[in-house]
Amino acid sequence: NGCIVAAVSKGSVTLKDAKGEKEETYYYPFDSKKSFSFYACYPKASVTKTRNKVTVNYTDVTGSTDILAGSAVSKYADGYNAKYYRQHLKDGDKIEDLHPTLTLEHKLTKLDFYVKKGDEDTEELKVKNITIESVPTNLVLTLADKNNSASTLTTASNPSTKDITVFKSTGNDDLLIPPFPGQGEEQKGKLAGAVAVYPSDYYKISMELVDPKNESHEGNAITLYTNDKLPFAAGTCYQVVLTIYGMRQVKISNVSVKDWVPGGSIEEE
Repeated sequence: NGCIVAAVSKGSVTLKDAKGEKEETYYYPFDSKKSFSFYACYPKASVTKTRNKVTVNYTDVTGSTDILAGSAVSKYADGYNAKYYRQHLKDGDKIEDLHPTLTLEHKLTKLDFYVKKGDEDTEELKVKNITIESVPTNLVLTLADKNNSASTLTTASNPSTKDITVFKSTGNDDLLIPPFPGQGEEQKGKLAGAVAVYPSDYYKISMELVDPKNESHEGNAITLYTNDKLPFAAGTCYQVVLTIYGMRQVKISNVSVKDWVPGGSIEEE
């Protein structure tokens, strides 16, 4: 019925106080027959509780942090509570879910961006930045709902969209387009960045490229769809491979001049 903070380190979970500072121990009420269920989410954010629902409000989502949610609801009618523990420990029963197990699920879509050079003999371009345009940044996670056992993530009533940066160069360390890939992992090219964004039907991508003369160019706008044209799914990682065809030099094969065309003889007296 309350919200607490947990610190996780290398798989070990420590329960904290409301501020996430002091370690705390929590107990089932000794005489309680009321069944308890447990819910968890990450990252920590503003929580709204009503009689039938618990929601977590995320604002200014930037793509750098995933949103996770999970629950532990006993499959037995009388657990988890003090009576449940006493009964099964007394009888010596070995029950796999005697203690709650929280399995967290990804609520966002992960996009891994790779950049590779096209297979033509061209001057290399550099990628200066990659951006996903107009991504919702205000989201609401319904963590516990009396009428729905599964957690859901939706856009807030004021979804507020902004461009999410996948990659942006600083100084002179522009991302070089790698050579045409060979075998195995190299076929995907060079990893440019990864983001976790709200699941959508499609994503619009824009890029800024730098030519051999260090001049910037806007790449063609790209609309990303899944291979089967279904919406992008939460908890799914997609590999986005951007193939960049470089600058082709202008070369003149031959220069020729047409012969004079005879125009006839003009005589004047």
